[in-house]
Amino acid sequence: EHLPVIITTVGLLCDRLQQKGIALDMELGELPELLGHADQLEQVLINLLVNASDALLSRQEREPELRPWIQVRAGLRDGRVLIEVEDNAGGIEPELLERIFDPFFTTKPVGKGTGLGLSVSYGIIRQMGGQLKVRNATRGACFSVDLPVG
Repeated sequence: EHLPVIITTVGLLCDRLQQKGIALDMELGELPELLGHADQLEQVLINLLVNASDALLSRQEREPELRPWIQVRAGLRDGRVLIEVEDNAGGIEPELLERIFDPFFTTKPVGKGTGLGLSVSYGIIRQMGGQLKVRNATRGACFSVDLPVG
């Protein structure tokens, strides 16, 4: 069952995010069982949440008045499971969007990121028969995980 995976994953990071002053909002619709492995999906979700958190904190250094938030949405769309992680960190430069899933590509300062998190996540979701995508929403980046129903 994958609803608990999303809840437990967010639960793992919830305290850490709140300590950093990041508001977390969850909108969970009805979710069926998914094919694939809960621990792998957990790894991807942790990655997306940690990346969002890092982006928010670095933006907040430049804009102390920013009230950072992450929204996690999950539900069914067109017979598939859609999980979205959106933040208000300002989004990703358009020319970086197409490279964001490349191995060793990182926007983090030297020594802070391996550039492997998103490419590994992309591979995991592909193996599960799904797609990991990114777009810029109104206030920041929105990563979406689209998976087949089991």
